[in-house]
Formats: sequence, structure tokens, C-alpha cells
Amino acid sequence: MISKRFVTDVNGDGLNISSNGIISDTKESLEVTIKVANVDEKIFTTLKAVFLNENQKGNPFFQPIILTNNIEGKDVYGVFAGFRLFEKTIIFIPD
Repeated sequence: MISKRFVTDVNGDGLNISSNGIISDTKESLEVTIKVANVDEKIFTTLKAVFLNENQKGNPFFQPIILTNNIEGKDVYGVFAGFRLFEKTIIFIPD
């Protein structure tokens, strides 16, 4: 089972960020990928909207979030901004 989580330090206070989960009753190794990004506000709102929209499929009461757009022109859509990304994969091997 794949589980995705969206955690943020929107306050910018520099405190530790955590996301809790439970792994139980598995005899197979488990690969976990952690991605930490320092992003512009426009990218943040776009990534959060995509995450929330994906997790609401099948919910008849959910109204999709419209993604941010800061590119002007005819028939164009997207976000132009900078970011830094750190990614690390950890493999958990059960005892």
C-alpha cells in the first residue's frame, strides 16, 4: 500500500516537521522516499492543491481546487518559480 503525506512548515519557524505512521505485520522490506523542498509560495499552493485534489477522488461533496497560474498569454497555463529539492530513500528491513 502506498501512502502519501503532505507536511509543511508554513510558519517558517524552523522547528522540526514530523509525520507519523504505523508499519505493522510485514515480512517484506519497505522503501520510503522522503522529499523536502524549499519552494516559492506559488509552487507550494500548486503542490498542495494537486495533493488535495488527488486524495478526494470519489468524494461527491469535494469541489476541486483550481491550480495557481502566473504565466500570462493565450492558451498557456503553469507556474514559474524557483525551488530547492532534497530527496532521500530509506529501506526498512524487518527483523
